[in-house]
Amino acid sequence: MVLLIDEYDSPLLYHAQEEKELKACRRLLRCLFSQVKRHSDKFRCVFFTGITRFQDLDLGTAGNSFTDISLDSAFAACCGYTRGELKHCFADHLRNAAAVRLGIKDEEVTEAQIESLLDEMSEWYDGYSFDGEPETHVFSTWSVLRFFADAKARLMPYWSDEEGLGLPQLLKLSLGKINVSELLLEVGAGEITVSAKQFIQSSLVNPRANPYALMYQTGYLTLKIPYRNGEDVRLASPNTEISRAFANLIGLIFFGKDSLYSEAYAHRTVEVLRSLDPEKIRAYLNDLFAVIPYEHYPVTSEAMVAALIDFNLRGAGLKPRPQVLSSTGRADTVLDLPQDNLTLVFEYKYEESSDEKKLDARLEDAVMQVRARKYGLNDNSNARVARFAMVFCAAKDRRSLERVSLVDVQQRSFFLRAQTLDQSASQKEPE
Repeated sequence: MVLLIDEYDSPLLYHAQEEKELKACRRLLRCLFSQVKRHSDKFRCVFFTGITRFQDLDLGTAGNSFTDISLDSAFAACCGYTRGELKHCFADHLRNAAAVRLGIKDEEVTEAQIESLLDEMSEWYDGYSFDGEPETHVFSTWSVLRFFADAKARLMPYWSDEEGLGLPQLLKLSLGKINVSELLLEVGAGEITVSAKQFIQSSLVNPRANPYALMYQTGYLTLKIPYRNGEDVRLASPNTEISRAFANLIGLIFFGKDSLYSEAYAHRTVEVLRSLDPEKIRAYLNDLFAVIPYEHYPVTSEAMVAALIDFNLRGAGLKPRPQVLSSTGRADTVLDLPQDNLTLVFEYKYEESSDEKKLDARLEDAVMQVRARKYGLNDNSNARVARFAMVFCAAKDRRSLERVSLVDVQQRSFFLRAQTLDQSASQKEPE
């Protein structure tokens, strides 16, 4: 026989906060492993999946005949679908989904249209990496199957509390140990770093488990670079589906609202940003700041303003660029809207006083900084660039964006061409 057991640690997860039940579950699992070992001659192969490593369960000799392949690069693609596997095994499903989305017959779908659908699916469901190597990332099996089962072929997040997906009870336990403000800043940087020791030793049954390591084990984070034994582990969100699910979970903790980031909310976000209307954008973002429990999560810096807004955009399914500094600096938020061939650039200033003159002065500083540093204009793209300057007032009677100004809207290619001509002219000038 071949024995396959999925989510072998499910009882542990459901009783994670009940010490008595947790001990009973561990005894039960010891019996299970002992019986499998006792009858090992009957099995050609035994395969367990779960997020709890069996060596953390104190199994004794019951577990010494099993091998943990969680971080073995030879098996990095075995617990998900690769793009090639999707094309080979689900060719008819891909063609049908593309036909439903385009409103045409299955036989009219072209290979280019299937590739375009796969690109979209990749944004939503791909990106899981169990060794950090670019060529071994995989799609979430459950999400792909749910997508194919949807008669309307809608790309959407399928992790939800209602269906028990994403193990929210364990994550809420983990996130209770995290400084959420610091988490938002780390997410804004594009990755989270965990020491090798914490990464290896973290498990459900370890009371001092690193919460980020648990988030990796539950699928909310994945390896960003190859795992090297003894080195720090760098983690990141795998895809849009998880970013949305994670945003909802943090939204519940940070803003006290469940299902804050709905499909309607995501649609509204894009419409507001697409308008390029400073007042509409200010009102939209101030809805966010209005629900923050400041007594627990004060907004104390420009960096925190940027982290909150970027997190909000991720919750709406958008992808602000990681906040990575360069020699020329960078704006606080840079967001691409590919469908509109548009890049949005936001520069924030933080002001504790509600004095109108000080707020005006801070806005002027932000506008000058945007213009002087050419934020968003040096990228190799033909997109339009809309650049905004904003001032957040931290005074108790405000706690909102009090000033938003559209600095300019430029065609990036025109700027680059003019810049090249200026450089050429300066090179021809005599000394």
